[in-house]
Amino acid sequence: MIYELAEQENQIVQEFIDNNQALIRNTEEIIGLLENIAEIHNRKAMPFYLLNAQVHSSLSLCLLSTLRDHQVQAQLMLRFSLEAACLAAYSLHHTQIENFIVTDSIGAKPVPEIKHKVYKWLKQSYQAESEHLHRVKKQINEYYAHGNLFASLLTIDKQTHVNNYFDRADELIKQSHIWELGNIACLVFSLIYKTLQNSPIAKSRKDSFEQFEPLLAENQRYRNEFLKNERLAKWLLK
Repeated sequence: MIYELAEQENQIVQEFIDNNQALIRNTEEIIGLLENIAEIHNRKAMPFYLLNAQVHSSLSLCLLSTLRDHQVQAQLMLRFSLEAACLAAYSLHHTQIENFIVTDSIGAKPVPEIKHKVYKWLKQSYQAESEHLHRVKKQINEYYAHGNLFASLLTIDKQTHVNNYFDRADELIKQSHIWELGNIACLVFSLIYKTLQNSPIAKSRKDSFEQFEPLLAENQRYRNEFLKNERLAKWLLK
């Protein structure tokens, strides 16, 4: 069964890519900018380097899960990437690795109270980004982070009432998810880019913002197109 699902999944991904190459490329390139957003010449930037790698890989896996018609998986990876992004931004000004990881008799483990400090700092230092990230995470927590009946409805065939391993096919909704991921990646880029401007341990690459601007403009053009669709307009205007 697993091999059959893998083949079906590959077909789903390839068909969608063939029909939506420009949209996917825009989101993928925005995510790609995060991989090399910073110039690092200081060992104290190691926490940032590791956390930012999580941001990039998790957003990429979110994109892949969306292409594979696994929206719950996609949203869980998105939440993981947003939390890593907040930690990465914080690490640019709070460089001690002990802020993030400690060891005990068992081994290494995360510092449990770090997220509270990060979100407090983020709210004070970057309020607009903090509020936007909070809204995104709240929506993920409400609809996807825990088992619920809404998530179960994503995979039920409306005609046969049979449960599938993949989300129901809906080209428009899937397109909007790809766009939204690119838009959230723009938010993450903005947060980390701003934080780099006065970081004592790293700086933004000289050409990163110049590369970002046309990708952001293209992402906004997609949003304007989606706003013309009555199925999406109310959701996008929230």
